[in-house]
Amino acid sequence: MNFFWRQPTYQSDLEHLFEQLSGNDPDLPAKKEAGLKRLWDQAPFDIDTYIRDRQSRLPQPANLYR
Repeated sequence: MNFFWRQPTYQSDLEHLFEQLSGNDPDLPAKKEAGLKRLWDQAPFDIDTYIRDRQSRLPQPANLYR
């Protein structure tokens, strides 16, 4: 059973690498955004709760509105 359904060629791998390094990918911002959303969704803990807890532990300024 062959698990490698695509035989990579040296030329195609180099072209793919150069495309990634050159930054000419117009979809790169969308791919980064999708990757960040995926990481956010797969976090082992609730990031929102963690950030809220960290912010509540910050030293609060004195009441400036009195």
